[in-house]
Amino acid sequence: MDSLNLNLSGLSINELIAKEKDLDDDTQRQKYLDEIVARKPMYTDYVEKLAKIYTTNGDFDKARGVFTAALAANDANIDIWEIYVYWSLENDYIGGKDEEKTKEIFEAARTRVGSHPQAWGIWKKYVDFELLRDNKNTINLIYYTALCSQVFAIDELVSEYTKFIDEHFDKLKDLITSENPAEFKDEKPNLLNHFLESNNDKATFLNIVNRLADKARAEVDKRLPFEGSLRALSYDVGNLANEQLVGEMDNWKNYIDMEKAEANYQKAAMLYKRMLIPYFDSLPAWKEYIEFASGYLGDVDRCREVFKYLRAHPIGDDKDTVLDIYLSNAHFEERQGQFKVARRLHKLINNVLAPNYIKVISEYVKFEQRINGPRKNILDFLEDSLEKAIKAEDEYAAIFLTRRSSPPKTNSIAGASKSSRRRRSTRSPLSS
Repeated sequence: MDSLNLNLSGLSINELIAKEKDLDDDTQRQKYLDEIVARKPMYTDYVEKLAKIYTTNGDFDKARGVFTAALAANDANIDIWEIYVYWSLENDYIGGKDEEKTKEIFEAARTRVGSHPQAWGIWKKYVDFELLRDNKNTINLIYYTALCSQVFAIDELVSEYTKFIDEHFDKLKDLITSENPAEFKDEKPNLLNHFLESNNDKATFLNIVNRLADKARAEVDKRLPFEGSLRALSYDVGNLANEQLVGEMDNWKNYIDMEKAEANYQKAAMLYKRMLIPYFDSLPAWKEYIEFASGYLGDVDRCREVFKYLRAHPIGDDKDTVLDIYLSNAHFEERQGQFKVARRLHKLINNVLAPNYIKVISEYVKFEQRINGPRKNILDFLEDSLEKAIKAEDEYAAIFLTRRSSPPKTNSIAGASKSSRRRRSTRSPLSS
């Protein structure tokens, strides 16, 4: 097989996965993995496989691109962040002597998933990295920020932080006022206030640390039952075929409702993004996130980016899913009062995606009626649709009478979704 001329766009995701398992040639495997990861950027196992092939071949820029593209699709994927951090330590810091690049990745991870319940592994590795660089003031800030982020491994964190303070407190008293790491400009004033509150006394400062730890434990205990009810945390192509995992979506919603009830909207946003990792193929899950981003966050631009992403990367090839994405987008713009944009989407659906499909014709007519659009719009549209329908019937009649064949199937939906896979969005729909 000529691997350079593989055309994989016509294969389903399940076919791609099955064929990739049987390949021994890394060049061919890379082509399959490229296609799998482009369609399912949440698929951590395949992201890691693809990055490993590029790294083995010495193409570090492409390996990095695999990670950044996956995280652009959803920056709450902590598993990919952990793999990326380890990759950078090995290939940027140790192999490439580029410690600033590794520092940049740690900071990106801290910003995106530092408050994730399972983020302690990344925080701990960040501490180890700064220990190698002997940046004690930065390490102090890392421990303190992790403590305030209320990660679940609170006892291990407090144990390590206490030991660090006990060994280096005298030096830290001077560094907290003399050094100003730019990346911790928001956290440093709070830590400095705690040093001032302790009157630069180690025992008093450790009491403050324990006070913050007790507060963090209370928050962790509140969320622990919810976290324990979640089994589906990572993406698998068979997730939606598992009835138990589908039913578990209610556990996610209950968790989210708790955060919303306490007005913890950023935590709720993180939960929605986490939920969209295992339920990446669930359009209802995407719709719920859009409703939340619009209604609770008032972030209409983020909603538009999500719709843009879903149009360019359809989560399903079946006609109903693709149509649902476009119709939901049209309804969203209608609710925002963007009637011209909504009308343009309806016309795209009727003229390109599903011409002569009664459902979408009806949706457009209802749209014009709801907004009191010009009656001429409806009449012109119906007349045009009728002409196309008659033409299609005439063509079918001719085929049937001469060849006794079944009516030709329209491939407009499938064609649109396949071509859209080749359009890669550069914006992150699930980024903060």
